[in-house]
Amino acid sequence: MKRFGLSVLVLFTLGPVIAGACFAQAPQSSSPPSSQQQAQTPPNQIAPQPPPPPPPQEEAPVIVAAIDTPDIVTDSSVDRSKIVYVTDFELDAVDGQGKLEKSVPAVSVTNPMTSRGQILERNATTEAGRLIDFMAVTLVADLKRAGYSVQRLRPGDSRPTDGIRISGIFAEPDAQNRLRRAVMGTFSPDGKMSLFVGISNLERPEQAFYAPAEPGGANRAGEVITVSSYVPVARFEIGKTTTEKVVRDTAAGVVADLNALLSANMVASR
Repeated sequence: MKRFGLSVLVLFTLGPVIAGACFAQAPQSSSPPSSQQQAQTPPNQIAPQPPPPPPPQEEAPVIVAAIDTPDIVTDSSVDRSKIVYVTDFELDAVDGQGKLEKSVPAVSVTNPMTSRGQILERNATTEAGRLIDFMAVTLVADLKRAGYSVQRLRPGDSRPTDGIRISGIFAEPDAQNRLRRAVMGTFSPDGKMSLFVGISNLERPEQAFYAPAEPGGANRAGEVITVSSYVPVARFEIGKTTTEKVVRDTAAGVVADLNALLSANMVASR
């Protein structure tokens, strides 16, 4: 699959090519013709005209260069009879007052406005919400393109009893190398987070793909968590300041993992 980036290639259009013979014109003398030469010119003959000026060069077309991203493979052996539910991935942030806000709600990347029509202030909380929304929107679109029936499952929605659920949480290590919930707006040595994505069958008893190990001790620190070894979980690296391409590559990786699991019939029963 190809996606289009912002790099630009410019093609220069050549002038028209005229088919047929090309005639070379003899060079003209700079001195005026004599009266005898004028007399030899047959009557009603049109004097040679200078060649017309070349046509104006057309504006060069702008071509958007393609960027390689992971392919979304449509495998006929994969069972797509179940609805795939995509939850909003969990990410914490520090609000404007310096307090920790858990599971920041998604902020629309196309319409980042409040219910009162006011544009949200750009801070760590809104940036976290925009990342959550863009990840969910991209993943839903990629799953549909891969042939799945997809619905977005927002916080507060009731848990379906049938289908496949994709959940995720952003995490980062602390100074003791323990895994904590990632917090936007706080310093991390390399500026990176780990995204853990779990895939579960909703027909089976609910089993969390991560669990809190102990509550966060500081006001601005996410709580320590442990990731389950009994639920299919994939791990992706992503920066706190990330790009659209990284999000799209991550979503494509999630779809590829789902294809592999369903092809092996590890998650969805027929």
